Amino acid sequence: MLKMRRSPFDEIKGHNTMTFEIAIKNQNYKEAEKSLMKIADSLLKKNAHDEIRSLIALFPENYSKNSALLSFYHHTLNHLISPSAAQEGLVRLIPYFLKKQDFCRVVDIYTTLLKTYMVYENIENIINLIEEVDKFDADFGSSLNLNYCKQFRAWINLGKCWVYKDRDRAIETSIQIEETALKLQDELMLIFSLIIMAHLFNGRGKFKMAIEHLDKSLRIIRTNKKHKDYEAFAQCNKANTYLLMRDFQNLKIEIDRGLQNLQEGSLYTFHFYELLFYYDLYKEDIKACEQTAEKIIYNYPEHNSNFRLNFMYFSQLLISYISGNKDKVEYYCKKLSLIENRNYFLYDYPLTYLRFAEASLFIGNYDAALNTLMALLKEIPENKFTYHAVATYALTGLVHGRRKEKKQEQAYYEKMGKVLTAHDIGAINITSLELLKELTDRSNNKQLQNLLQRRLDHIIFDADKQPGFSELKKIPDNYVEIRAFGQLRFILNGHAIPDSEMERHKKAMMLIKLIIVRPDKCIAKEVIYDYFWRNYNTKDARNNLNNMLFRFRKLFGEYKDFISSESEFIRLVKGKYRLDVDVFENYADLSKELLKNCEYEKAISLFDNIDNIYKSDFIENDLYNDLINEERYRLKYKYNQILFNYTLTCLNQGDCHRAYRYAGKLVKSDPLCEPGYRLLMIASVLTGKRQDVSMIMKNLKSRLNKELDVTPEDKTIKLMKKLLGNVNLENSLWDDEQFVLFD
Repeated sequence: MLKMRRSPFDEIKGHNTMTFEIAIKNQNYKEAEKSLMKIADSLLKKNAHDEIRSLIALFPENYSKNSALLSFYHHTLNHLISPSAAQEGLVRLIPYFLKKQDFCRVVDIYTTLLKTYMVYENIENIINLIEEVDKFDADFGSSLNLNYCKQFRAWINLGKCWVYKDRDRAIETSIQIEETALKLQDELMLIFSLIIMAHLFNGRGKFKMAIEHLDKSLRIIRTNKKHKDYEAFAQCNKANTYLLMRDFQNLKIEIDRGLQNLQEGSLYTFHFYELLFYYDLYKEDIKACEQTAEKIIYNYPEHNSNFRLNFMYFSQLLISYISGNKDKVEYYCKKLSLIENRNYFLYDYPLTYLRFAEASLFIGNYDAALNTLMALLKEIPENKFTYHAVATYALTGLVHGRRKEKKQEQAYYEKMGKVLTAHDIGAINITSLELLKELTDRSNNKQLQNLLQRRLDHIIFDADKQPGFSELKKIPDNYVEIRAFGQLRFILNGHAIPDSEMERHKKAMMLIKLIIVRPDKCIAKEVIYDYFWRNYNTKDARNNLNNMLFRFRKLFGEYKDFISSESEFIRLVKGKYRLDVDVFENYADLSKELLKNCEYEKAISLFDNIDNIYKSDFIENDLYNDLINEERYRLKYKYNQILFNYTLTCLNQGDCHRAYRYAGKLVKSDPLCEPGYRLLMIASVLTGKRQDVSMIMKNLKSRLNKELDVTPEDKTIKLMKKLLGNVNLENSLWDDEQFVLFD
C-alpha cells in the first residue's frame, strides 16, 4: 500500500487553514498572504520553522520575492543559515513596516538582527543596531503592548551586555534579563542570557562559572529541539572557554563534537575551524595552522564578512609570530595599523589588542606595543576584564623591562600580582609559551609560575596518533600521566593533583622519584627501608611504608592501581601510567630512525613533539640527589643533541626559520655550546637577521669568558667575518659541525 505524501496543511492542525488553502488553490495570493500572517506568527512563536517554510513554498517564486511579508518570514527563518542575505533583506524591510506603522514587525526584525549579530559576533553591527533601536524605542516604544515592550527591551539589553556598552551593570543586567525570560517563559532569551553571562565570566577569568552557564544553556537546547539551530552557538562558546583556560584536551573534545553535530553548510563550521586553528597554534603545529587558515580564508562563503577578513589578518600575523618570521610580522602589524583596518580589532576584542601588542613586542616595536597596551588599559577596568587585565599588566611590564626601565617594569608586575592574588584566574592570555616563560622569570611571581605550570600540564602528547608513529605503544584511557620534566606532576583525566596535596606526601614523592630514575621502574623494599628509615627495625619500617602508600593511594582514587607493592618490590604497573620521560625516549629513538631513512618531514614533525615534552629539566627542583642529578644530566644531553640535529636537518631542508628557533633554544639550554652559536649565526643570516650576528658573538664571548675563562675558537671568528661580509651561504658552512656539550 502506497504511503500518501503529507500536505503542508497537515503540519498546522489546530489553525483555521481553510481560507488559506482555498486561496492558494484559486491562485488568490493576496488573500492567501493575509491568511498566512495569522498562521505564521503563531508558528513563529513556537519555532515551527519547517511548517512555515512549507507554506511559503506554495507561493510562486516571483510573488514571494516582491512580497514584503513573505520576504520577512523567509529572512527570519533563514537568519542563521544565510546571515548576510537575511541581514540585507530584513534591513530593507524596516522602512516599509515603519511606514505601515507595523511596529511589532519592526521589533521582530530588530530582534532577529540582534540574534544574528550576536551569534556571529558582528560587534560593529551590534553597536550600530543598538543606537538605531534606542532611537526607535524613544519614538515608538509607547505604541507596543507591555509584554512585547518588556521582551524587546530585554533583548536590546542583552546586546548591550554583549558589547559591554553598560560595563558597570553588565552582570546585574544579565541576571535581570534571566528573570524576565523566566517570567515570559521565553526559553531562547534564557539561552542567550546564560551564554552572555558566560561571556562576562570569561572576561573576569571565572571559567568554571562560565562552563556551568554554558552547560545549562546546552541542556535547554538539547531538551527542547526547537532551539537546535542555536546549539552550535553555545557549543562554540564552551569550546572558546576551554581555549581561554588553555585546557587543550577539553578544547579538542568540544571542537570535534561541534563539527560532528553541525548541519551541512553551516557557517559555524568556520568558527570551529577558527578554534582548531588556535588549538594547533598553541601546540606550535604551524603546518596544521596554515591548512586550517586556508579552509577559512578560501572557503568562507561570505567574502565581505568581518569574521573572514579579521581572521585572515590575525591568523597570518600569529602564524608568522610563532614561526619566528619577523619580516611577515612587521608587514601584518603595519597592515593592521592602517585606519581602514581598525574595525578588524572589534572581532574577538580585547584579545586582538593583546595579540597585536605581543607581535609588536616580538619585532622590537616597543612604542607600538606600549601604545596598544596603554589604550587597552583605559578601556578595560580590571574588575570587569580581570582575565585580560592580567595579560595587559604583564606585557606592559615586559615592554618596560626590555627597555631597561626597571622601576616601571616592577610597578606593572606588582599590579599583575595584586590581580592574581585577588582573583582565582585559571590562565593568562599570552600566546607564546617562550614569552610566558620569560615573563615568569622576570616577574618572579609565584601565581604566574602556577599559571605557567597549568598550561604545561594541559599540553597533550599526541604525536603517537599521527600517521607514521604507530610504532609507539598505545596506553589505555584510564591511566596516570606522570610529568617529570620540570616540577614532578601527576595528571588524572587532564587535571593535575594540586601542589598542596603533593606537599603533604613528601616521602611518597621522593619514593616515586627514586622509582622513575630506574630503567625497570622498580625498587626493592629493603632499599626503601634503608633510605627512609635506616635506624628503624624491619617491622616498623614496613608499617611506615604501608601507611605512606595507603595515604598516597587515596590521592589517586580509581587510578591508584598504577603503583604496586606486592612481593618485596615497589613498582609502577605497566599499562596503568604514562611517564613523559618514556615518551621522550621513544620519540628520540624513533627520530634517529626517521633521519637515518631520510624521512625528514616526519622527523621534523616529531621534533616539535619532543620539544613540547621537554619543557624544562628533569625534576628541576630536586638539586641534591645524586641519582636525580645524573638522570637530569643524561636527559639534558640527549635533548640538546636532538636540538642540534634538528637545527642541522632544518638547514639542510631549507627551513631556515625553524633552524633559527631551534638553534636559539639550543644556546639557551646550553649557553657554552659553541657549535650551536655558529648555527644560530648562520640561521640569523638566512632569515634576514644579519644584524644579529655581532650580538650572538658578543653573548658567546661573554659566556665563555665568565664560565671557562677562554675566548671563541678561530673557526667561530672566521665564520662571523664571512657572514658579515655577505658571503654566499652554502651547506659547507655547517656540514662539519659536531655537537659538544658543556655543563
